[in-house]
Amino acid sequence: MTERKIRACVSGSFTKFKDIIDLTIFLYVVNPEGYVGETVSMEIGFAVALGIPVFLQNKLSSLLYLDERWKEIEPELKVCTVQETIISVKNYIKNSF
Repeated sequence: MTERKIRACVSGSFTKFKDIIDLTIFLYVVNPEGYVGETVSMEIGFAVALGIPVFLQNKLSSLLYLDERWKEIEPELKVCTVQETIISVKNYIKNSF
């Protein structure tokens, strides 16, 4: 996908998030103190639904668990450093393709 097409997707409607995430092989979430906002929550949901590995910088805030859906999704999320994520993604690519 060209840079122009990527920019067009980003500037498009919200439904384009799914299209962008569908093109990725993993999602790394920078979440200071475990916080994720509404948009990132939806991006995580799209990625999990599509079977795309999700890596978090920090464990999710316990406040998120007030919503039962996070309890279902949490096992799919991996908390790790950027370096650990790179190793995991390399292994994922090696075993998937």
